[in-house]
Amino acid sequence: MSRLVLVTGAAGFIGSNLCDALLDQGYAVRAADNLSAGEMSNLVQAQGRPGFEFHHVDVSDPDVCNRLCEGVSAVLHQAALSSVPASVADPARAHRDTATTTLHLLAACRTRGVSRFLLAASAACYSERAVQPLREDAEIWPLSPYAAAKVASEQYVKAFVGMGVDGACLRYFNVYGPRHSAKSSYANVIPAFTRRILDGGKLSVFGDGSQTRDFVHVRDVVRANLLALHTKTPLGGVSLNIATGRRTALNDLISAIEARCERKAAVDHLPDRPGDFKHSLADVATARKLLGFEAQVSLEDGIATVVDWMKSSA
Repeated sequence: MSRLVLVTGAAGFIGSNLCDALLDQGYAVRAADNLSAGEMSNLVQAQGRPGFEFHHVDVSDPDVCNRLCEGVSAVLHQAALSSVPASVADPARAHRDTATTTLHLLAACRTRGVSRFLLAASAACYSERAVQPLREDAEIWPLSPYAAAKVASEQYVKAFVGMGVDGACLRYFNVYGPRHSAKSSYANVIPAFTRRILDGGKLSVFGDGSQTRDFVHVRDVVRANLLALHTKTPLGGVSLNIATGRRTALNDLISAIEARCERKAAVDHLPDRPGDFKHSLADVATARKLLGFEAQVSLEDGIATVVDWMKSSA
C-alpha cells in the first residue's frame, strides 16, 4: 500500500498539525490548500522534510482533485469554509468550499482507487433539540449553511462507500490548540480570548456565558484521525464524535484562561449569535468502541499549550 496521504486544508490549524504527525509516522504527505484561510507559516515544520510536498490549489476544481489523488492511499479532507457568519453571508460559497469539494474529492478517490477517505465533519450538524450528551444517531438539524454543507458532505461519504471508497466522518466538536488563529471569526473562543487576555483587552461574550461546549485539543483530533487511518476494519462511512465527553461553561473557560495568563479580563456581554446553540456535549462511546479513541489532553493542559504558543509567537 502507498504511504502517500493527501491532506486538504493543509495550511490550516488542524491540517498542519495532521501533516506534522503523518510525517512523524513515516508517511509521505501531499498537502493542498488555496490559502484563503490557511497560512504557510503553519507548515514551516513540514516544509523541507522528506516526503512532503505542497500544492497551492483549489479543491473545488474536479481536475485538481483528480491530479491530487493520483498515487495516494488515503485522503484526510479538512478543507472547508469553516466560518458560520461567512456561511450565512454567502451560502453558495459555503456549499462550494465544503460540500462540492467533498464530492469532487470522493469522485477522484473512486477513479484513482484511494482506499480510505476521512472527512472533517462537525458537531454543528446536531439539532438544538437533541438530547445531551449527543450521540451520533441524535436528530440532525443544521442551523447555518456551514452546518448544512457539512451534513451534505457526510451524506456523500456514505454514498461513496457503495461505490468502493471506504471512509468515515469525524464529527469534531470545539477543537483548539497551537496554530489556531485568534483572528478567526468562528471555530471556538479559546484563541480569541487568550489573545485578548494576554493583550489586556476586553472580552466579547455572546449571551450570559452560561453556554457550554465540549472543547477537544488538536492533539486528540490528530490522534483520532490516525486511529481511523490505521484501522484495518472497514469504516463504512460511519459518523463518529471526536470530543472529550466533558462540558465546560464559557464563564469557567474564561476563568481557566485568566488563571494561566495570570491576569483578569473585563467582559462585554452581547446578544446571542445567530446559528449558535446553547449547549453541546458529546457521547464518545462509538469512537471509543470502533477506534479505541479517548481524549487525553485536559482543558488546563490544553490551555497551557495555547498560552505558551501565543507567547512564543508574539
